Amino acid sequence: MSKSPNQYSSSALPMTGYLEQISFNSARTGYLVEARAPRGVLYYTSDGGANWSAMQILPASSSLSTSLAYFQSATPFGAVALTNIGSLWNRLRPGSPWVDLYPPYWAEKLSRYKGTLAAVSRGGRALQILGGSRYRIVATKTPISTLLDFQLFHGAKIAMSKGALWTQLGSQAWQRVPLPKGDQALFADFATRSAGIVAAIPNRNSILFTVDGGRSWEQVPVPFMPLSPDALSTRDWWMIGSIVGPLVNNPYKKNVHVVTYYLYHTTNAGRSWTRYSSSLWSQNSPDGVKFLNSSVGYLWTSYQLFLTTDGGRNFVARSLPDWLNIPSGHGLAPGGNGKAWVADGSYPLLVTSNFGANFDVASSKS
Repeated sequence: MSKSPNQYSSSALPMTGYLEQISFNSARTGYLVEARAPRGVLYYTSDGGANWSAMQILPASSSLSTSLAYFQSATPFGAVALTNIGSLWNRLRPGSPWVDLYPPYWAEKLSRYKGTLAAVSRGGRALQILGGSRYRIVATKTPISTLLDFQLFHGAKIAMSKGALWTQLGSQAWQRVPLPKGDQALFADFATRSAGIVAAIPNRNSILFTVDGGRSWEQVPVPFMPLSPDALSTRDWWMIGSIVGPLVNNPYKKNVHVVTYYLYHTTNAGRSWTRYSSSLWSQNSPDGVKFLNSSVGYLWTSYQLFLTTDGGRNFVARSLPDWLNIPSGHGLAPGGNGKAWVADGSYPLLVTSNFGANFDVASSKS
C-alpha cells in the first residue's frame, strides 16, 4: 500500500548532544553535525536517514578543539568544515587530506624579546609577532615538527626539540647541537642565545646547563624534580619543582604518594636554592612560571593565574575566565606596567594590562 502525503517514515538519529546541522545531497545521502559529538566526527547516511554511521574527518587527538559546527561536502573549493572554535578546514577532493586554512596561526607557547613576541605554532612553525600585534606576523619554518621552545635574541633564533638545541644566526641555515646521549628534553628556557637550562629525562634529579649554545652541557643536581624553568639571566633562574611525600591511604590505588609543588630560585646557577611555597598552588601542579624581574612574576595552572610582586614571598590568585586556560609552561610572556600576553592554544593572542585581572584580544595597539 502506498503512503499518503501525510504519512512519514522515521529513523532514530544518533543524538548524544545538540543538533547543529543536517543536510542531504540527494534523497539517500546526507550528513549530520552534532555540537557534542566526539572531536572531528561527522555522521553520514546513505539510505535516506534510516541508518547513520560516524565518520572521523578531523583529528581526534588535536590539542585544539576539532568538534564540528558546520559541514558542506561539495563547494567550488571542495569539502569544508567549520569547528566550534572558529577554525576552517578544507579537503580539495575525496581521498585528499583535510587541511586547516584559518586562522593563520595557533599560538601555543610564547616568549618576548625587546617588544617582539615569539610564538610556537603547529607543525614546526614559529612566529615573530611584532609589537604584540595579531596583524604583523612573520612565520619561520624550523627544522623540527615538534617544538618545546622557541626564542628570539639579537640576530639569532633558538629552537628546542626533545633531543637537540637548534640555533639560526641571521638568515643562515639552522645548526643542530644534540643533548647528551640518552637525554630527552621535557622543559627548556634560555636567558641568552648561548646560556640556557633544560629539564630532561632520565635524570629527573638534575638539570642541564649550557653557556656555549649547547656545545657542552653541565649537569646541575637539584633537590627537587624540575618541571618548568625560567632563566632570567645566566645565573638567575626560577623553577617549579615537586617533592614526593609519603604514601596516601587510598583503598583503590596502590603506591600513590603526596606530591607538593614549590617555587625555587637561584642566583648562582644552581649551587644553592631558595624555596617558596603557597597554599594557593602547592597541591595544584603549576604548569609554568615566568618572571619579569626579581620582584614581579607569574605562576599558573590551566585555570588560575598567581601573581607575586615581592619575589615569590606572597601571591595573589586570579581566576581565569571560563573561556581561557593556559595549557603550556611557556603560555605567558610578561611585560612592564602590568602587561602580559597569553597564548591559550587558540586564535588570537590575549593580553592583560592589569596583572591578569582582565584579558582582551591583543591588537596592533598592544
